[in-house]
Amino acid sequence: MATNISGSNIQETVIDLTDGENGSTLPAPVDLHVKQLNYAVTDRPGTWWQKVTHLQMPWEWLEKGTPNTLLQDVNFTAKSGQLMAIMGGSGSGKTSLLDIISCRTSNGTITGEVYLNSMIRTQTLLDTCSGYVRQDDRLIGSLTVIETLMFVARLKLPRTFTTDMIKHRVNMIIAELGLRHAAETKVGGADIRGLSGGERRRVSIGIQLLILPGILFLDEPTSGLDSFTARNLVKTLP
Repeated sequence: MATNISGSNIQETVIDLTDGENGSTLPAPVDLHVKQLNYAVTDRPGTWWQKVTHLQMPWEWLEKGTPNTLLQDVNFTAKSGQLMAIMGGSGSGKTSLLDIISCRTSNGTITGEVYLNSMIRTQTLLDTCSGYVRQDDRLIGSLTVIETLMFVARLKLPRTFTTDMIKHRVNMIIAELGLRHAAETKVGGADIRGLSGGERRRVSIGIQLLILPGILFLDEPTSGLDSFTARNLVKTLP
């Protein structure tokens, strides 16, 4: 439940993603609005031996770090159903922007406003209507694709979901991401032969799609993939 306070009126809105037969409810539409977002961090001063190397005197060792602005006056709107890509060079602040919007960082100085459907975004609200796919795949190599999704589904889906409803949701995600041929294949890793890089990314995305999020954040989803695999991955995104 999210609360939107406007003047003296308090409006409560419930974003419901889990009702319906077989747990197949479509995600609630979510529009993302970012207004005048700024983010700055302070670089840590070097160690004492680094300062000596740079011929700094002892009274200069207490000098504070240098402020560094990573994001300045960022404004955009992402409508429900829209696929938006954030492009930029390494270190340009792409991951920082996603982390701030999704409440995954509180370091540094953050100013500006982020709204979800006219409501100020909070961690509680994001937990009910969003998913976040990290840049690195964190999967258990000894589990198959369907075992991985079933394991996570039992943890993330409401307790009102029966086993049949969970299986239906998992099979729906597997079909949506084109993983039927690999459903019984182990994820694999350094010591276990398993999925390809593109298939692993789709499993990571599938984990976040289990709750049918209204908004999905992906941090460099095509990183490390060849152009053909990257294109196919993007085509599978809802």
